[in-house]
Amino acid sequence: RIPILCEMGLDPGLDHMCIAKFIDQAINNGAPPLHTFESVCGGIPSLKAVDNPLKYKFSWSPKGVLTAASASCKYRAKGEILSHSPPATYESVLKSAHFPGLELEVSPNRDSLAYESVYAGMASGEGIPNFMRGTLRHSGWAEAMHAAFRLGLLSDRKIDKKVSTWAEVVRATGADGKLLDIYAKEDPGIAGEMVRWALDESEDITRLLSNSTGASPEWSPVDLFASALWEKSQYRPGEQDLALMSNTLQFGRADETGSFVARGSLYVEGDGSPEGSAMARTVGFTAAAGAEIILEGGLNAEGGIIRPTIPQVYDPALKVLEECGIIFNEEQLPP
Repeated sequence: RIPILCEMGLDPGLDHMCIAKFIDQAINNGAPPLHTFESVCGGIPSLKAVDNPLKYKFSWSPKGVLTAASASCKYRAKGEILSHSPPATYESVLKSAHFPGLELEVSPNRDSLAYESVYAGMASGEGIPNFMRGTLRHSGWAEAMHAAFRLGLLSDRKIDKKVSTWAEVVRATGADGKLLDIYAKEDPGIAGEMVRWALDESEDITRLLSNSTGASPEWSPVDLFASALWEKSQYRPGEQDLALMSNTLQFGRADETGSFVARGSLYVEGDGSPEGSAMARTVGFTAAAGAEIILEGGLNAEGGIIRPTIPQVYDPALKVLEECGIIFNEEQLPP
């Protein structure tokens, strides 16, 4: 059987390895079942590189980022399954205190519960009462995305209409045409700042149409918006990015004997070059560590499709990554 190692990047990847290590240690020590699972991650610009209302720059596909921002989410809190679709998703963001010195927010990330079975070894019969995977962004991201959603700019619906201004784009999506004016002229907050910066009404956007659609006369709002943001939000030479991750597991209820919290935090700063960016290193080195394990025969006894949640992967991989400067700060805390 041929081993196929999947989900071996930053997220998923590094999160799997940190969490699986914690869970295996807890099982070996006879810890109570998992009561709370929170895994949050984000690739964001360093504070010095923040120079736009989104407080964001793209280290991967702009359309992919915007598509994720418009996705529904599902997670469990206090034993109750919660599901949100836009615009409610933008109202479910939480402030994050995981990284002092950074004002961050956490948005639940798509269907968190799809990953619950991966960690079922420490779950009770009714599942893990609190289970969420989330995305970290600088504060204000959700407010800006809420405005983009209301303007119809996150839609992937194909439209066959000639447009040359953002007002025409918004009307073509079926959104309220007056809304763009309200944001641009009356909103003093982050949403208004984003609209004035990204959707300049004096700008002829015809060139963006050719960038996003090629020869096709049809276009989608999200492709157009992604092209506009890509022009304005790329990392410039020397600007540093950050890869942040925090995995927090509470074993047992707060009042339960033997309960404790295990936390693994990752803070990686890029060096300002494309190959030395935090995103390139955390994704690239992790994938390379996995390839090395396969080439050295470390998974020959396993075979088939494998996640990095087994010691044969996470032990050697985390050791290699530590040598590359990618190191989790691990803590054990009272519940």
